Amino acid sequence: MSAMPPARRTQKERTEATRTALLEATVDCLIDHGYAGTSTNRVVERAGLTRGALAHHFPTRDALIVAAVEHVVRQQISLMREMVLGLPAEMPLTATMVLDVMWAGNQTATSAAGIELWVAGRTNRAVSAHSNLLRDRIAEAAAEVIAALPGVSDPQRLTSVIVTCQDAIRGLVVTALGDPDTERTEQKWHQLRDNLLPLLGDALSG
Repeated sequence: MSAMPPARRTQKERTEATRTALLEATVDCLIDHGYAGTSTNRVVERAGLTRGALAHHFPTRDALIVAAVEHVVRQQISLMREMVLGLPAEMPLTATMVLDVMWAGNQTATSAAGIELWVAGRTNRAVSAHSNLLRDRIAEAAAEVIAALPGVSDPQRLTSVIVTCQDAIRGLVVTALGDPDTERTEQKWHQLRDNLLPLLGDALSG
């Protein structure tokens, strides 16, 4: 008996696949070439698609970049949820564990693409309007997951503290850009973590 031929994708599925390929290619270009080097030509070449396909989904570079912001945020939120929920259930939740997860989440390639977009927002209002809003969604999503864990008595305060910690961590990540001395960056992280521990520890136990 011959095997059944694979089901043909619907138009909606093909459209979504093309859009996703363009966004993934944009993120890859941001990681490899930075915001300034992420041209539409590079994106279509990376995605293996035509300029017509790009123009159909994203008529301008700004539209593409804004969509990439949202794509990056969705990826980072998903990663943060996985990392938080992956903490050992049999161990008490500590501020050190949470901060280390947040730091690790800001060391990924996707995070590097996100930083390119946050920095681009300084001179690009179209990007800024979305990146500032979506940036906070990452911290709020992390806080939402953490707040649902046992032992958290004041989720609203915890959310505020998590946003503050995320801003501080991102600041260190940005200042470390281009610094090849990873040991020095790690030392700075330990110093920052020591300063954040009392704040987060109080919010977790509060």
